[in-house]
Amino acid sequence: MLLSLPFSDICGHQYIDISSSETVNLASPNYPTYYPINLNCTWLISTDDGALPLVKFIDFNLQPFSDLLRFGNLRMHYYTVTGNQAPHFVVMNNSVARITFETHIWNFDSIGFWLEISSTSVNSKYH
Repeated sequence: MLLSLPFSDICGHQYIDISSSETVNLASPNYPTYYPINLNCTWLISTDDGALPLVKFIDFNLQPFSDLLRFGNLRMHYYTVTGNQAPHFVVMNNSVARITFETHIWNFDSIGFWLEISSTSVNSKYH
């Protein structure tokens, strides 16, 4: 099952619950056009017991060094990406994870991001 969140109304604090058969598309506000400045968007991702959130990068282009996409658990961020160099995927280390998108005072030509989020077992090849 493929679920999509509206590309223009996802900023803020959102809770996303992903079952083993779902994939959720998550994109920056206004994607694929320029995203707004001065954002602080947070998404909490939850998977079934025994599974971890798997985040695949479909498209990624942020203002280098000033605009950040952070990944972590409920206590801290442990991985940050910026600019246009992102990994192919990130496997979160807990069944409840947090993704934060922070933008600052300018955006000249960055379109943001499009992610596909699904769940993977703790013993999968991705972990």
